[in-house]
Amino acid sequence: MPIADVVILNLILIFDRTGDLKTFHKNAENHYKVYFPSLTNYENFMKASNKSAGFIIAFVQYQLYLNRIHCTDTKGWFSVLNCRVSALLTVH
Repeated sequence: MPIADVVILNLILIFDRTGDLKTFHKNAENHYKVYFPSLTNYENFMKASNKSAGFIIAFVQYQLYLNRIHCTDTKGWFSVLNCRVSALLTVH
């Protein structure tokens, strides 16, 4: 199973708020098998999930970072871009 598929499925797990990995895997087999034809059995999926934990954490941290620097401004795209560039250059 490709690492990208494992990361995507684990991100779905995080936002789906399914109680445990086994229940999520069962739901994924029933509902997402069409989109992830290489979905493996539960044991191999769990091993792949453990191996991909670093990628998942990095992606979530990046999204949280983008939320932190996101600016809402009615002046247009230039203001939003300027705010993002300023946020990137600011040392915290």
